[in-house]
Amino acid sequence: MENSPLLITDYNPDTKTIDVAYYLLGDKPNTFQIINIQESEKKNAIWADGSTDYFMKIQTESLPKKYVELVGPVEGVDGYHIFRIPYWMYKKDPNLQIKRLNVPKKRFSKPKEEDVRLFGKQEYLKALEGTGTDMKKVRAMYDFAFSPRPETPEPTPVEKNNSRPFRSYGKTYWGD
Repeated sequence: MENSPLLITDYNPDTKTIDVAYYLLGDKPNTFQIINIQESEKKNAIWADGSTDYFMKIQTESLPKKYVELVGPVEGVDGYHIFRIPYWMYKKDPNLQIKRLNVPKKRFSKPKEEDVRLFGKQEYLKALEGTGTDMKKVRAMYDFAFSPRPETPEPTPVEKNNSRPFRSYGKTYWGD
């Protein structure tokens, strides 16, 4: 992802606009539907191969066409386009801000459940792939979270009193 065109944000002081790259999800009569994948480094995490550990947040937003201009596609990255948006809009909405890591190797930490659900949609997979995300890990997380598992029997009242429930990917489990 080093020197990627997805990292570039160009501010134009004359027009008070900023050019940023987002994944174009859809084009409606009055809005552009975009995906913005924000990455933030997880501090104090060390990998033997030198990878940077990070958190990922997937934002789906609507940009009003009366304020936003579609400049063109990003070269070499399928589905991503350059948008020229007013700087006030970019600063006002934190979901529009570009937060991506500029490192050669990265590994993401466990995302939120609602983000894992998006891993099953082709458009979101293309958006993730464009940012240099480890797609093997994405597919493995999705398969683990939503693959059929044998049903666990409902615990007896004694078992419920002696254990604490925990939730993982929308299911309740009873542990020790």
